[in-house]
Amino acid sequence: METNTARVGIPTEVQMAALLGFLLFSPATALPQTPFYQGKTITFITGSQPGELFDLYVRTIGQFMVKHIPGNPGIIVQNMPGLPVMFFTINWPMVRT
Repeated sequence: METNTARVGIPTEVQMAALLGFLLFSPATALPQTPFYQGKTITFITGSQPGELFDLYVRTIGQFMVKHIPGNPGIIVQNMPGLPVMFFTINWPMVRT
């Protein structure tokens, strides 16, 4: 007795189309994105005098924070002595990074 060992499977054309589709649309072909903060400057506004404790705190945090933000933005600490807290409440939408 003879047995038929012919395989029934997916046609070669379909396999090649699936492979081509996988290679074209795989995440490895995505274009790299530039970091959002690259070339930008972040401004910290503090209501204390230069050299006071809170000013030193903001400068220290800003110095180490830059290393963890993609794009390595510039950091500026702007001192406005006597700045009321209500400034941020009223002008928050106008404060930009």
